[in-house]
Parts: sequence; structure tokens; C-alpha cells
Amino acid sequence: MGAHLPALVQKRDYILGLVRREEERFRRTLESGHQLLDTELESSTVLSGATAFKLHDTYGFPIELTAEIAAERGITVDLEGFEKEMEAQRERARAAWKGGDTAAAEMLYRDILETHGLTDFRGYEEEQTRGRILAILADGEYTDRAEEGRMVEIFLDRTVFYGESGGQVGDTGVIETETGTVLVGDTKHAVQGLHGHRGQVVKGYVAPGQDAVATIDSPRREAIRKSHTGTHVLHWALRDVLGDHATQAGSLVEPGRLRFDFSHFSAVAPQEMAQIELEINERLVANHEVQTVVTSREEAQQMGALAFFGDKYGEIVRVVKVGDFSTEFCGGTHTRTSGQVGPLILVSEGSIGSNMRRVEALTGMAAYQHLARVRQTLEEAGGLIKAPNPLEVPQRLEALLEKMSGLEEQLDAIKAQRTGSLAEEIARGAAKVGEASLVVASAGEMDPNALRQLALGVRDRLSGPWVVVVGSTFSGKGALVGVASKDLQERGVSAGEILAAGAPALGGGGSRDPELAQAGGPNGANLDAALDAIREEAGRRLSAL
Repeated sequence: MGAHLPALVQKRDYILGLVRREEERFRRTLESGHQLLDTELESSTVLSGATAFKLHDTYGFPIELTAEIAAERGITVDLEGFEKEMEAQRERARAAWKGGDTAAAEMLYRDILETHGLTDFRGYEEEQTRGRILAILADGEYTDRAEEGRMVEIFLDRTVFYGESGGQVGDTGVIETETGTVLVGDTKHAVQGLHGHRGQVVKGYVAPGQDAVATIDSPRREAIRKSHTGTHVLHWALRDVLGDHATQAGSLVEPGRLRFDFSHFSAVAPQEMAQIELEINERLVANHEVQTVVTSREEAQQMGALAFFGDKYGEIVRVVKVGDFSTEFCGGTHTRTSGQVGPLILVSEGSIGSNMRRVEALTGMAAYQHLARVRQTLEEAGGLIKAPNPLEVPQRLEALLEKMSGLEEQLDAIKAQRTGSLAEEIARGAAKVGEASLVVASAGEMDPNALRQLALGVRDRLSGPWVVVVGSTFSGKGALVGVASKDLQERGVSAGEILAAGAPALGGGGSRDPELAQAGGPNGANLDAALDAIREEAGRRLSAL
């Protein structure tokens, strides 16, 4: 097979690694399915058809396997329900395939193609051309006259409008006749090679048979050219940095921006992204010539042109070369030199599926405007932190963060000292109830974490059996923390049960831990009432010992 498909030999290690990773993913999927099946089998005597379908559709379990596993445990499978789910899925697939109005439009497109032939595309060399209106579709049918305001799809014998294909968006512009003007908002291949100009009649009327002047939006086309040539250079750089396996899997080429999908088995590291962007812009600044060659498919392959899996090519193909480093099959529009792309800035990278990544980038003026916004933001940040030179912002920010860290440490030390002093003061106010010390006190405004530390600080300053409860308010809410000595716990005293007496006053609840419990609620204004209830409950329990 290698003799006929040399790419299999060249990519042997990559393919094997890919297969191993897919096997591992599928194994994990099966394990997840087994867990679902085990859970369902433990909780019912009949496995539902919906569950059997989910195992089949999501986890790859054949229904025979599911039935066999269930039978081993004496459980039946609702096969009738499973078949209903399968039929529902088939219906969804059939409905999606039928296409409704799309199928009717396809018939009209085929009729236009058979009657008039393919569109003569002049858009590689020209941005305006004269032609004739062959047919007009409106509301899904032919029309002999389209008046102002009507949405139409116009077919010309020749055009400069590029129809969306190969990831490149369709052109926009105007079509003008002696009697009217159509503003074209998009151009698509109704069928391959037949250009449909979709837009609105904005003046007068248009009709089949009229002579027309078709003019594209030239600045928009130029921005698209920049993005398309930039896409080819990006593809080269990805393969150069990541490896030859990083081949194109899809793209979107728009004015000023591009999206590029490629095969790769892991996230692209930041240093790799930086290297890719560097290599791209080095090639752009070098201003390499961009050449277009129309040749046979066999000769193009001998030139080393990259063809993409899933794309269909005729015997005569168009090849775009950027310098001596990028050669690809391509039917899109391009700049004459790489320097005309302007800067290309990578703005994002992420996963879109198994072993599939996506990068997005800006080109030309969009890239410059992005850099200008970044610079402006950096200058504004520099002004806030008193760094007059934007390049000094990281250094200045690092110094501020170090200073802030030191201040936070000082603040923590002050808080700890204050908490310690407050704990000492509260501990001195402990009341004696029998042999035990009882502390029930308010700490004022304090967050729950600090309140917990305060309770432990009071505990550490008491001797003998004790119960400590402290409360605080924080952002309008109330918080309670209680602790009880081990010897009192052994005699049935629980910090959690004591707090339960006051938690309702705060409009909340708490934990039931006998040693260290916390409680709280939204009604911080009722903290004193909550502490009074706790003081009464704790006194009652300690008096009963």
C-alpha cells in the first residue's frame, strides 16, 4: 500500500500515535458506559429503551452487548423502547437530509446550469465587468421583474464576484442595469461554478436579459486577499514549528481576520505560538512574490503542492505559491506579494475536537488596529501605575505586586495581633457555670474565617472544661462559631447543638460537629438575640452536668 500511498509511510509514526490515543479515548468512553450500565442494572429489573439507546449512541455499546450483560444479571432490556428511540433518530436524519426548500432551490439551480452553463468568472484579473442577467430568483422561484425592495438571487453570464468556497467568503458589491441597482450582500456557488449573487434591489427594477455592470467592493476584496495569503503563510509556519502532521482541516477567510483548523494532538504551547507568529511575520516582511499557476493536477503534485483531504480537484488545477516555501492547491484570491498582507497577529488557539485545533488571527489594518488598542491599553495602565514608558509596565507592576504582598503580610500581622488581643479580652470575661468556663461574646464586624481564628484563640487561653461561642456580622449577614472541650463532649455537650439554639434568629442553620461548629444566616441584625439564646442554652446544659 505504501507504493500507492507514500503519505502513509511518511506519516507512519504520527498515524500510529493517533490511533493509540483514539484507542485510549474509546476505552475511557467504554468504561464510562459500563459505569452507567452498572448503575442502571443495580436500580431496576428492566433496562429502559432510552438507556439502551444512550449506551448505543453515546458510548458505542451494541444492543446485543447490552442485552447480554443485562441477561447475566437476570435483567431484561426494553427492546421495543430501544427500537422506538432508533426510529426517532432515523426520522431526524431523514428530515435533515430532505432539506425542504433547499431541495426545490437545487432543482432551479440545475435548470439554470443546464440552460445557460457555468458562470464566466473574471474576478482574478478584474474588479468590474459587463455581463448579462440570465435569470433572477425571488422567493424560491423565477421572476421576470424584480422591483425596488425585493430580495433576489441574480445569475450573470460573467462576473467578478467570487463565490464562497475554499474557506473564503463571497464578494459583495453592486450590479447595475439601465433601470435599476442591486446591492449584493453575498455571493455563493449555487452549484459549483454557477455564481448566485444574493442581494436586494435598492433602486428601480431589474429583469432577465438586461445588460449589467457588476462591481465588487474593492477594499473588502483587498482585505480578504490579505487574509487568504496570510492563511497560506500561517499553514506553512504551523507545519514548520509543529511538524508536517499539522495540516489544514478547514478555514474561514474574511476581511481582516482568519480562522484556521488543523490536525494536532495537543495544545500549542505559548512559546510555540510565539515562534509561529514570528516566522509568519518574518516571511511577510521579506515581501516574497505570490504566484498563481494553472496546470495539470499531476504537474502540481510534482511541484509539491499541498492538496487537502476531502477536497475534490479536476485534471486542471490552480496552484498558489508564496516565495519558495509555500505551494498549495487554491482557487481563492491573493495579494501579489506577501508584504501586502501587512502584520498577522495570532489572537487565539484552542481545541475544537479530538486531535483538532483552531487558531484565529487578524491581518492588515485589523491587525494594526488590534496592536494599537493593545498599545493604548498598555499606555493607560502605565499612567495608572506611574510608568511613563509602556515597556516599563511589567517591571513597575512587579514592584507594586511585591509591595502589595509586603503590605498584606503587615496587615495580616496587625489582624493577628488584634485578634489575639480581642481573644485575650474575651477570655478574661469567661463566666463560670459549675466547673466549666462559658464564653459567649460578639466580635462586632468580622468575616467568618477571622471569626473562626478568634474562637480558637479564646479556646487556647482557657483551662479546664470550657465552651466558647463567638459571633459577628459581615456584609449584613450573621456568623457564629462554637467550640467545646473534649471532656465536655464526652459528657454529652455538643458545640453544634448549642449553636442550633441561636442559628434560627439569624435566619439560617449550621453544622452539628460537637467539637467545632459554625452557623450563620442572612439576618445579621439579630446577632445579639442569637447570642442570648445560645447563652441560655449553654448555661442550661452546663448546669445539668
